[in-house]
Amino acid sequence: MNRLLIYPYSRCLLLLLLLHANSKAISIWTHDLEGEEREEFIKDCQTNSTCGGIDVRYPFRLVNSTPAYCGVQGLEVSCSAAGDAIITVPHLGPCKIIKFDTYSVRIKVEGDEWARCPLQKLSSTNLTGSIYQLKSYYYYNDYSSKNYTLVKCSSEIAIDPYWITGPIPCLGNESPREWVYAADAWASMDQLPSGCVGTGIGGWIGYADRGTFGDLVQGFNQTLEMDVSLDIPEWEMCRDCHEEGKQCGFSRSRNQTDCLTRRGPDLEGEEREEFIEDCQTKSTCGGIDIRYPFRLNSSTPAYCGVQGLEVSCSAAGDAIITLPHLGPCKIIKFDTYSVRIKVEGNEWARCPLQKLSSTNLTGSIYQLEHYYGYYPYYGYYNYKLVACSSEITTDPHWISGPIPCLSDESEGQLVYAADASASMDRLPSRCVTTGIGGRIGYAGEQRFGDLVQGFIQTLQMDVYLNIPEWETCSDCHIEGKQCGFSLSRNQTACLIIAARRHGTTNIGLIVGLCISGLVVVLTYLIILYIFKASKKDQEIRIKVEQFLATYGDAKPTRYSFSDIKKITIRFKNKLGQGGYGSVYKGELPNGIPVAVKMLKSSKGQGQEFTNEVATIGRIHHINITRLLGFCSEQSTRALVYEFMPNESLEKYIFSRQDKGSNKSLSMEKLLNIAIGIARGIEYLHQGCEQRILHFDIKPHNILLDYDLNPKISDFGLAKLCSRDISIVTMTAVRGTMGYIAPEMYCRNFGTVSYKSDVYSFGMLLLEMIGGRKNHDPEIGRESEIYYPEWVYDRLVEKQDLVLAMEIEQNDGEILQKLSKVALWCIQWSPTARPTMTRVLHMLLGSSEEVHIPPKPFVSQH
Repeated sequence: MNRLLIYPYSRCLLLLLLLHANSKAISIWTHDLEGEEREEFIKDCQTNSTCGGIDVRYPFRLVNSTPAYCGVQGLEVSCSAAGDAIITVPHLGPCKIIKFDTYSVRIKVEGDEWARCPLQKLSSTNLTGSIYQLKSYYYYNDYSSKNYTLVKCSSEIAIDPYWITGPIPCLGNESPREWVYAADAWASMDQLPSGCVGTGIGGWIGYADRGTFGDLVQGFNQTLEMDVSLDIPEWEMCRDCHEEGKQCGFSRSRNQTDCLTRRGPDLEGEEREEFIEDCQTKSTCGGIDIRYPFRLNSSTPAYCGVQGLEVSCSAAGDAIITLPHLGPCKIIKFDTYSVRIKVEGNEWARCPLQKLSSTNLTGSIYQLEHYYGYYPYYGYYNYKLVACSSEITTDPHWISGPIPCLSDESEGQLVYAADASASMDRLPSRCVTTGIGGRIGYAGEQRFGDLVQGFIQTLQMDVYLNIPEWETCSDCHIEGKQCGFSLSRNQTACLIIAARRHGTTNIGLIVGLCISGLVVVLTYLIILYIFKASKKDQEIRIKVEQFLATYGDAKPTRYSFSDIKKITIRFKNKLGQGGYGSVYKGELPNGIPVAVKMLKSSKGQGQEFTNEVATIGRIHHINITRLLGFCSEQSTRALVYEFMPNESLEKYIFSRQDKGSNKSLSMEKLLNIAIGIARGIEYLHQGCEQRILHFDIKPHNILLDYDLNPKISDFGLAKLCSRDISIVTMTAVRGTMGYIAPEMYCRNFGTVSYKSDVYSFGMLLLEMIGGRKNHDPEIGRESEIYYPEWVYDRLVEKQDLVLAMEIEQNDGEILQKLSKVALWCIQWSPTARPTMTRVLHMLLGSSEEVHIPPKPFVSQH
């Protein structure tokens, strides 16, 4: 009997092999560029490859100073007499390079024709067939493109920066009087006033983090700067290297693009001994060991540190470093990824936030934020100063104050510091933003208010270094090593710190020590075997308690096990059971109903528990389940959630198979639920201080409240990562079969990132419209065909999509939209999937605005 299969895992291996053979978007390298070949590439291609303050890196190359293998043909950069990095782009002409980004290159077009009327020139420019692209075919983190169209109006109209801007002076007419505007081609033209018509003229502008549509167009008009992408495999491979925190280069031995390891070999032998002797033996001040890339300038030679990182020892015994724009600062401590400093001087002491707000470290090697990989509990807050006519209630999570030195009660003005990422509509009407602000770096988990008040009271903050030596040193520290400088290789290297050799080795002593060591090891193993179970529990308890200690007051309410028993009436009402434990219904002393999850002590080394508290324990969103409290007592751990009376989405979308069930949802309600889930995931990816990746989006983990509003739950597999870097290092596959993205199984499909959640959301959408589980083979008997492919073929052929439910005639558009969005989300290449922000935009728009995506899989016919 032939059946329509939802997700044919019996053929997964064949499908993976087909995709590996056919996908051009899959990275093909298997090795990093290392050893002598790495050193040769750096020497040939990077040592003399700077122009106008811009480091020209592979796949680009500086033509006058590097051999041909240092770049790809067509990406040659020349250095002008004025010191500008110039590249010639077909149909655009010579362009000045403003900066290189992970996903794009910002250029400034040159010439009178561009200066005279930029949009007119751009509209007549076609880059088809060129390796340069203005149009983005993938939804990268911060790079995409806007399709604009020019519209002509008989009178001036109100503009909206989100979809229309103008008028464009160089395109209007005096007689007859006409005004020309640029509109987002994706916007509905029904919004145009009756006196406006389309001209049929338009084009694309690429952007990397440029704000609204109006900001993008006006920015290009004023600066002639825009962002372009490259349609070549080397660019995509380099992008993957950058996401791993590496550079990319070319391996002549393998004739392919490869990543460069971050550093060369360790510092060893005599060179290591010499570095320790010169740079570390007399390098302590005020109880602080000054280590490379810093150096104590009074007692160490210049090669012991990087220029600009010289530390002096004051008469009071303090380690002092002078920072541009900050002045002399006392070093409090060095950390793996940051340096804690105390700013000095009367101006700082008088009004710290006012001074910090006027301080700009742009161009300095010191930064108040870090630009590379994710490191737990390291980051920064952007703050804005707001002025209020009377006192307001503060919240340590997003607003702090009033700031005495900035406030004037006699004039009725109180100034507060607010987290700039918070929604300003939370401010009372008597408050206005001042437009003044800045940022404060931190190391260690801190709430916004605690960080601001801590800086005001102590004048201490954490800074990062924007230099490659600092990144290499961070890698060394992760490996338990120190870092130093190799004079022979002229580069930063790691070194192992061990006892130094003096005199002749005593072989007898070594033998004796080895025998003694063997006895100790055997004794230790016996003890370890005897106490293995209790030791393991103790380690988990210590880890959990250390974790909870770092969260301070930011964590939810802590309950004792005795409290948990009272809340659940001694676990009387069991709601269900999962892989991590059982869930019981309970009630708090104030009468609020709750769900209590009792975690199995053997699961995940306490990871399920810490993941939940670290993620949803600190965030509040209408589409995310709220964690109200927890219990950690001996080996007992429990989590207390808000109670969801309508249980999970799973019971609604799969109940369609049960003809007697009354739990079916209308298509409009399914759309609203999908939008709610998308909002929740988007908030996890973009709305939090650190990006939260869920890794287990599925119907069972979507709970419904009294009004059937969806709430994302179960963060046991979640992972925190920086919003600046999308790649995530995984040691094992996470998730549930049927929802796991291909890259989770195999690196050849791309890097694991927040796009893995997008894939899971796409599979969830398909289940919502199909009403059946991914592994359910009973959906139909038409043919043995992969379910998403069946949906794709029906869309392309414009056939009926009705599956397991009867729908109203006007619900067909919703069904089509959900299907197209789902197919966008399950693209096999992560780079081809949209961000959740884009997904939400598609769900909120009309079905016609959502184009049918490329086929997201290899056909099995």
